[in-house]
Amino acid sequence: MLELDKIDIQLLAALQHDGHATNPELGERVHLSASQVSRRIQRLEEAGLIDRCVTLLRPAKVGLTVTAFTRVSLERHGEAHNDAFDRAVTLMPEVLECYSVTGPYDYQLRIVAADLAAFAQFMMHRLMSLLHIVNNIVMPAGLWKSYSVYSGAVDAMAQWWYGHNGVAFLLTVGYLAMMYYFVPKQAQRPIYSYRLSIVHFWALISIYMWAGPHHLHYTALPDWAQSVGMVFSVILLAPSWGGAMNGILTLSGVWHKLRTDPILKFLIVAISFYMIATFEGPMLSIKTVNSLSHYTDWTVGHVHAGTLGWVAMISIGSLYSLYPRLLGLPGMYSTKLIDAHFWLHTIGVVFYIVSMWIAGITQGLMWRATNPDGTLTYSFVESLVATYPYYLGRLLGGLMILAGMCLMGWHMWKTWKQSQGLVEHPLLAPDAAEAIA
Repeated sequence: MLELDKIDIQLLAALQHDGHATNPELGERVHLSASQVSRRIQRLEEAGLIDRCVTLLRPAKVGLTVTAFTRVSLERHGEAHNDAFDRAVTLMPEVLECYSVTGPYDYQLRIVAADLAAFAQFMMHRLMSLLHIVNNIVMPAGLWKSYSVYSGAVDAMAQWWYGHNGVAFLLTVGYLAMMYYFVPKQAQRPIYSYRLSIVHFWALISIYMWAGPHHLHYTALPDWAQSVGMVFSVILLAPSWGGAMNGILTLSGVWHKLRTDPILKFLIVAISFYMIATFEGPMLSIKTVNSLSHYTDWTVGHVHAGTLGWVAMISIGSLYSLYPRLLGLPGMYSTKLIDAHFWLHTIGVVFYIVSMWIAGITQGLMWRATNPDGTLTYSFVESLVATYPYYLGRLLGGLMILAGMCLMGWHMWKTWKQSQGLVEHPLLAPDAAEAIA
């Protein structure tokens, strides 16, 4: 590393202040001749201390009257995603500076624009076009305070645009991939239709994100946006059920295996809950139904039909299928334990979601009930008291699911213990040609 003396430091400070200063002008500031200054600058450049000389413009003089600092969080992290973001930002002339920061955000950008309208245009159509930027882009107003770049209904719409991306790509597509692999593997049958699986994938990718506005019925969101969400939600039923039937029909000719293979039961019942959730979602998106269901426990039941019924059961079945193979065993420790777990989980999920369905419908009917004079028939507390029995049903279902997961953990441990011990490996005789006398 090059050692800097006092004159080098003074010279670097002068260059940082005015990069266009001539050698004689710099010499006057540091009390050296122009030739001495030239040699020192050359030495600093060769050592890599001076990168390049730039010209700084006054933004207001060139029509850029708005300067904003914006913090950005990336939805996905890792070197590849960070490099992709860096390359994209480099190509945006509006972004003058980009810093990687610690804390809840990943980057802070310094952005210039002609006016607020141009800034909003850049944010919505340039920066937000990078799909891995999530919905929490904010304008910092201090070290601990910031404001969302969206406001009101627009903020809610941005939240649910990405919310339904989360439902589609975190809770649906990955688990459908598990269905398409483990159902044929466990049933020892080819998938019913490869063509249907391709149509299923691209239909979900194309439609799912447009369903977000159905969470905002009867709000300040424009009616046309609410209707778009409702229409796409109803359309979504077709690819969802088409893909589910693709998984179920894979068992054509081997339905008898469901009597003896509890892993296959997990996988098929998981698909059944997927069909329940994907029918219920479009139904709840219809405005007249939504007016009864929204903000009630019916929504909680719907969500848990998807998470505890579909996501959990397809994952559990896949783990039971994969785990013994990883340990080099022909199967799990006990088929009866898998069967017991299946019934515990299935009955628990049914108790859970049916309790929430009944509680939700009860709440919706009580909240909308009115007296002849227009006053509410029931108070909120009365609706809460009416749902107590259903919360006990939810608790019972949850405890059964928890018991099943504890049983699964113990079963996994017993299977792992079964794989321990001496394992015979064939010992190959050495090649006689390589033997040493």
